[in-house]
Amino acid sequence: MKIKNKMKIAAIVLAGGTLAACGQSPKDQYISSMEKVNEAESGKFEMSIKDFAVSGDGQTQAVANMLKNQLNDIKLTGNYAMPDDGKEYSMDFSVDALGQKIGFEMLGNQENAYLSTGYVTSMVDIVNQFSGGQATVDDTKLKEIEGKYIDLKAVAESEDTSGATGTEKLEDLDLKTAIQYQKDLQKEFIKYLEDDVDDERFTEKEGKLSFTINKKDLEKLDGIQEKLVEKNKDYKQYTSDVATTLKDVDKLDIKTVIDEKTNKQTYDVNIESKENDIDSYSYKFHIVNTPSDKAKDVKIPSKDQLVSKEQLNEIMDAAAGTTSLDATGTDSTVVKWTDAEFNQVMSIVKQNEGSYNAEQSKQILEQYKVYMTDEQYKAMEQELSK
Repeated sequence: MKIKNKMKIAAIVLAGGTLAACGQSPKDQYISSMEKVNEAESGKFEMSIKDFAVSGDGQTQAVANMLKNQLNDIKLTGNYAMPDDGKEYSMDFSVDALGQKIGFEMLGNQENAYLSTGYVTSMVDIVNQFSGGQATVDDTKLKEIEGKYIDLKAVAESEDTSGATGTEKLEDLDLKTAIQYQKDLQKEFIKYLEDDVDDERFTEKEGKLSFTINKKDLEKLDGIQEKLVEKNKDYKQYTSDVATTLKDVDKLDIKTVIDEKTNKQTYDVNIESKENDIDSYSYKFHIVNTPSDKAKDVKIPSKDQLVSKEQLNEIMDAAAGTTSLDATGTDSTVVKWTDAEFNQVMSIVKQNEGSYNAEQSKQILEQYKVYMTDEQYKAMEQELSK
């Protein structure tokens, strides 16, 4: 599956909606609320995957089922703020996945961007967990950077990335322009709804305004993006080829609902494809955005709150160094499946009993051998031979 395309689809979904409030008709109410939300100074959001399904051969199905169990646990939550003076911004979000929680905070102004070091401790904890407790990061080093920030501009200027100039990398940090692009994109999408979408597609019931965005609606974004780039060339780096992204998608419905009183928006996204490189897939995810006109103050870090690149590299290098290869070329820090985890995998294999050919069985054993004990491997081998 082309993950980048799927991420683009999620970005397109967000660009397509920010939804309704009051007016004389459901369509007028919807559009009015979109305009209000577009100017919101702050808000909170969350996203979770509701369902994921893939159909294909036995091996594809087994891997997909395991992936489904992992994806169902993933949840993204966060807050954003941009005071009306337009000079500063902040965004914080956390990812809950596989029993771990990683938090990120980014803030900045028109000159610079900063990333909180809070995520470093979480990353080290994950490395420590998967290395069997062999992490070599000194706790005192972690305490030294606690509550501090990484100067992203300084990092970008010091990097020597092949094929990218310092200017190009600094453009990537221009979150202000990226946010403004999204707002202008939403304004143009609102105009499309106003001029070209039938009134009958908008409904209102008990203070809830509804509209379902379809594939044809999103395809209009290509023309809208071209128009925006003509006005501002800096927007080019944020555009995407919507038509190509949606090419393999057979169905895309985004049911959007907004509460007239609170402007709270919900998106229920349903995506299906019947013909692609893994036969077919479908997935559903749920997005909630609650805008606010009360933005918290954004405080840019002082020099004594900044962590040096050397400090950060020392910690990351120490964490990376916990993974090593033994004399046989095998990752010696890989944690084996527990009995419970192995039983879960085996239950999936048993559900697909008889659907694996010899080559597929061999691939499964080779791919997951590193995670199994000798006893687990023998049991898996026996099951796949049925």
